[in-house]
Amino acid sequence: MKVLLLHWEDDLSCVPRQAWDMVVDLGRAPRSTYQRWRQRVGCEVLSLYDFAEEIEDLYQIRDLLQIGSGQMLDAHGIDWWDALCLDLVPDLQQLVLVQRLSDRLGGSCQLWASRPNRAASALARMMAMDLNISVRGAQAWRHRAARYHQFFTRLDRTQIAQVIEDKLRLNRFFGLFSRSADPSARPIVLLPTAYINSSRTAVEFANQLPEQQFLLVYARTSGKSKSVPDNVWVSPLPFNSSSRDGAEISELLHQWRNLKQRLTSQTREFAVADAVGMFDGMPGLLRAGIAYRNAWRRVFDSNHVVGCVCTDASNAATRISLDMAKARNLPAVASHHGALNFFMAIQTPPADFYIAKTEIEHDYLHRVCQIPEEKILGGNSGAALPSRPTLRDKKSNRPWLVFFSEPYRTSYWRTDEIYAELLPPLFDLAQNLGLKLVLKIHPFESVKDHRRRLRRYLPEDASRVQVIAGPPTAELWRSTRLALTVQSTTALEAAALGIPVFLCAWLRDAFSGYLAQYSRFGIGRVLESVEQIAQIPALLTDQDGNPGQSQVWKPADAKDLEQLFSESRALQTASNF
Repeated sequence: MKVLLLHWEDDLSCVPRQAWDMVVDLGRAPRSTYQRWRQRVGCEVLSLYDFAEEIEDLYQIRDLLQIGSGQMLDAHGIDWWDALCLDLVPDLQQLVLVQRLSDRLGGSCQLWASRPNRAASALARMMAMDLNISVRGAQAWRHRAARYHQFFTRLDRTQIAQVIEDKLRLNRFFGLFSRSADPSARPIVLLPTAYINSSRTAVEFANQLPEQQFLLVYARTSGKSKSVPDNVWVSPLPFNSSSRDGAEISELLHQWRNLKQRLTSQTREFAVADAVGMFDGMPGLLRAGIAYRNAWRRVFDSNHVVGCVCTDASNAATRISLDMAKARNLPAVASHHGALNFFMAIQTPPADFYIAKTEIEHDYLHRVCQIPEEKILGGNSGAALPSRPTLRDKKSNRPWLVFFSEPYRTSYWRTDEIYAELLPPLFDLAQNLGLKLVLKIHPFESVKDHRRRLRRYLPEDASRVQVIAGPPTAELWRSTRLALTVQSTTALEAAALGIPVFLCAWLRDAFSGYLAQYSRFGIGRVLESVEQIAQIPALLTDQDGNPGQSQVWKPADAKDLEQLFSESRALQTASNF
């Protein structure tokens, strides 16, 4: 049996034509892609992600990661394994799936890969077989050059600048783009951020407490918010490349080597992960993490911080601020900028409380992520968020059909295959309903890249489709007659505004269980295949007046949070006497 393992950035044209018995896509694509590939190669074609078991996989990864907890501690009480291990999650998720593929393949076979990669190497190691590479030499270099070209042509100037900034910081040129935060005696609540969506959520939170002063500190330029209320100060994270941490880093690297030996001796998964290089980046992550910790320490030392609210606690760059707050006995509160966050089921960050913005999120945090009820604030009482626009005009006057995109590439989706399948029926639907098709893109995507796809997949009608970047505005919602997405937070916002929203279930995440959670609360109408897009006109009557509308936006009680930070100020004042 001859099996081809196709890397997610390759397609069948990248490999020599051979007689395969099975092709396994290490990425993900719509069913129509695999049907087309089956006709081309004449054998079974499947995705590695067909073996995913959604929520159960999150618990399996959680159990694996918990083995390393408490083994890499610094003088500030930070557990560096807990702080950094979430970077390993995508590789470990693939490793779990590779194990199931190994069980499926069973006996002897020939393994071929379109290029060297960890998932393929892990499968070969599990099955004790050699791994053959189908593309080598000059052809491999040509493919690599083409991939780099495609990567940079997808990005706009701002995104390219952010990539360069990230690379420079990871290479320890930390002081290049930053300035120190101004010292201040005013009591402030720290709002750490690294992405614009996280910043927007933090600013919405600050809007609920107008009497409290906040300091929004962005660890990446893309997290800088240009529009903030009067009670929010904004500053970059004050990196300083002159810090001397050689002895501490050497000690932590020694702890890491001991921990790695323990991990690899206790589980087969970690033994395979180490053998194929999944742990190779840990020393670099640790050095970068120490630099972030030192920078956050400067923020705490130069400001009168009375609490910390982190709206992206699954990101090591910002999660470290929670560790620093806990070490100083300050209130540490975690939230998330999206509707749901499956990382909370894998690891709960070091916070006193977790803010649930909605009833749906409250249920997900408690039932799926298994966080105790007493640790969750909000989500089961309160009024609607004040920043949500109110729609008073008639739905028939709204001219747009909006597709809210998501960063599919971060989940190993073949993005071009998704849009090749989606764009023609979306455009036809808009025409049938007398609406304009609008693509509202995710912050990780670029207008330029979407324009390229429109020219490719709607060559005669590309100019008739509008592409919008940036945060959703009141104007966008007032213009939206009908919304489609996969599992974006915008599904909840549309439902709250009474806008019919349809969810493309065949493109859902393999692990998170988000779509099932939406269905549990009656948010959106689930479409199981691309063919059902044509049925939307007949479904619109049932979808109007969404039954989940009254259950959506219910934030934490601002009085509880104000009391939490007020008590912190009182305790700090008392300790000064």
